[in-house]
Amino acid sequence: MNVLRCVSSLAESTGGPAVTIPTLTSYLSQEGIRNHLICLDNSYPMAETKSFASLTTINKAEVNFFNPLWVKRFYLNLENICKSKKIDVIHNHGLWLGINHQAALLSSRLKIPMVTTPHGMLTSWAFNHNRWKKQIAWFLYQRRDLLKSAVIHTTSVSESEDIQKFGYLGSIAMIPHGLEPSPITATHLTNKKIRVALFLSRINPKKGLIHLVEAWAKLHPNQWELWIAGFDESGYQKKIEELVKTLQIAPSIFFKGPVFGNQKWTLYKQADLFILPTFSENFGFAIAEALSSGLPVITTHGTPWSELLEKKCGWWIPIGTEPLIIALKEAIQLAPEQRRTMGQEGQRLIHEKYSWKSAAKHMKQLYEWILNPESSPSFISKKSKS
Repeated sequence: MNVLRCVSSLAESTGGPAVTIPTLTSYLSQEGIRNHLICLDNSYPMAETKSFASLTTINKAEVNFFNPLWVKRFYLNLENICKSKKIDVIHNHGLWLGINHQAALLSSRLKIPMVTTPHGMLTSWAFNHNRWKKQIAWFLYQRRDLLKSAVIHTTSVSESEDIQKFGYLGSIAMIPHGLEPSPITATHLTNKKIRVALFLSRINPKKGLIHLVEAWAKLHPNQWELWIAGFDESGYQKKIEELVKTLQIAPSIFFKGPVFGNQKWTLYKQADLFILPTFSENFGFAIAEALSSGLPVITTHGTPWSELLEKKCGWWIPIGTEPLIIALKEAIQLAPEQRRTMGQEGQRLIHEKYSWKSAAKHMKQLYEWILNPESSPSFISKKSKS
């Protein structure tokens, strides 16, 4: 089976997709799926591309979907891949962008079934961010493109519910991401003088950093530091740094910049607590990484991680500064051994439930069902009859 993946970027700065898409395709290759990729840049780590049978990259500087000639060239390029590689399924990663729209148009014309993975781009928060642009796109093409999907792939129940709120009545396949074990084996120290609370994600308005800084200023915990790591999007870090100075808490907050690979895993192992006070996540890959590293986690109802409460490995709280203050205070007041026990419960959760091998097997079953829709797998909710 030949599957074509369409995605705008796999640069490390994009966060989760830069990890999840290459890793999933690697495991799908082991399941006999031939994965092909068309991408608007080539800045992803080449070491991860061995799972793709063929790659087509396009210089982003050349992209202009308002230029009819460029659109035609791109469409013909896409069509040539589908025909020459005998593509059976188009897997469209993301929404709103021209590359996704052209893939949907081609899927319809060539009658190649299409899977759409929104990657959290159709939550209420995501839709309201730059709302006027998305409203225009929604009415011009995006709603119709979604309806052309044979199935929409989500990674959590909450993401599935969000998509249904937008009026989508088609089939939805809920397949969570997996997680590779941490390559860093160092253990967390219990006798440190300075404890570390870690935020590691893209630095943008969606991630709730203002709430985190305000909560930190309110508590100003003794012998604790807050480390903020991640790729700065559109200069948003400067706004956070200015807030830190205004609240006079600069000595206890450190900006680590973007971190990848072993450098990222080392930060997880050096920390004592992980915090992601986000407004919206379809999965929250950094949360899974933190749990895998043995960290208790504080995150919000904007993520699908209610299991933190059920498994006693963290705090799942309402969005806002006040709930974060309460959770932070509880986490900081715990003995190091108690936080370590919570971290061990989190590691057990990831090991038992979130496996890339399982995710790949389910994705293969999804592709097979699309091509031969007889008995559907249990993770697929079928189309509404209304």
